Amino acid sequence: MKIVFIRHGKPDLPELGKLQANELHQWIKAYNAASLDTAQQPPKQAVELTKQCNVVVCSNLRRSIESAKLLGIRGIYCIDAIFREVELPYCNIRSPKLSATVWFVLFRILWFMGYSNHSDSKSTVKQRAAIAAGMLQY
Repeated sequence: MKIVFIRHGKPDLPELGKLQANELHQWIKAYNAASLDTAQQPPKQAVELTKQCNVVVCSNLRRSIESAKLLGIRGIYCIDAIFREVELPYCNIRSPKLSATVWFVLFRILWFMGYSNHSDSKSTVKQRAAIAAGMLQY
């Protein structure tokens, strides 16, 4: 069995300026609810790769399902939250305004170091990954 992971397309969201740490959660909510940017087309290599797939699974997020359709997938075998990417942690403190990229990198590093406020812990993510892997075995 060959398993291929393809990341979703670009969500239809406005560019972020600088923000405080306590503003990040609003962006995360918008990101999770966003549809795809309709101006984009998937890479030809991704389209060709998905043509070789016997089974396609997606997370339950709109951008994941829309990405599969954009790639030409006609039937999604399973749509489940278990296949979602790891949520970005955040905190509700006032802070200096920094670029979104700085916050994303900082909070992802903190997550790897064990900080998981408002997101799944590493141990929970590992358990979820094991369950997802079990679902892929058929």
